[in-house]
Amino acid sequence: MYKLSAATLMFAAGNVLAATSLWDTGDAGLETTYLQGPIEKVVTSTRDSQILGAAIFFKESAPDTKCHSPEMLNQNTWNPIPDATFQEERIFNDEDIHLQVTLPDGLSTQPKMLRLNCDNQGESFVVYHKYPAAPVIRWESKLDTSNVVKDDWNAEVFGYQGSIFIDNHSPDGGCYHTSWGGTSPPDLLPGKGNLQRFSAEHFMVSGEIAGYDGLTSQIICISPGGIAVATELWDVRNWESEAPKRQLNVDIN
Repeated sequence: MYKLSAATLMFAAGNVLAATSLWDTGDAGLETTYLQGPIEKVVTSTRDSQILGAAIFFKESAPDTKCHSPEMLNQNTWNPIPDATFQEERIFNDEDIHLQVTLPDGLSTQPKMLRLNCDNQGESFVVYHKYPAAPVIRWESKLDTSNVVKDDWNAEVFGYQGSIFIDNHSPDGGCYHTSWGGTSPPDLLPGKGNLQRFSAEHFMVSGEIAGYDGLTSQIICISPGGIAVATELWDVRNWESEAPKRQLNVDIN
């Protein structure tokens, strides 16, 4: 495994004009396939917003293809991302290659695109593969304390209403939810839980949530652009004398 030098990256500029472009024309999914050229497909091999992986598979008819000069572009500006570092290794009987790109901080909300130059039998190609922005989770909720009862375990049961908007920025994104310190509403992701794939959805949920001092729930969304973890904490220790306090944290990995 090795890092591609800056000099190697700069070499790409002289080849692009004469090359045939192989575009990623669909949404930013896990896999891009190409009808033309020597590349069969490029597959996103990571679920990380800062370390992006690409498995590059050559067509059987073009095993001698050589690829070089990779760049990661900010898809909003089409400018190369500065300070991106690349590592390359051979995979699958040394015929295909795997690239790993480490990005600087602060780019999780930006869509990106890999640009790679490949040569085969005297022809040059520029290969593109998209990476989406990391998932976005917007989550609002409220507790109803007007009719609190006790359950069989002597925990307070509150009414719960929530509005949750999720954008995975990719058809290959999916989410699930979990809870502890109590019981969650019946389903925070109705019809789309358990990592079922979807790009964007708005969920309206209602039900009951039970607990003692604190009620904690999480929504975890995983896509080719990274992982978003939203953690909701309701502090209900003094609900009889003051309104329950809500805290929401969203972390991107």
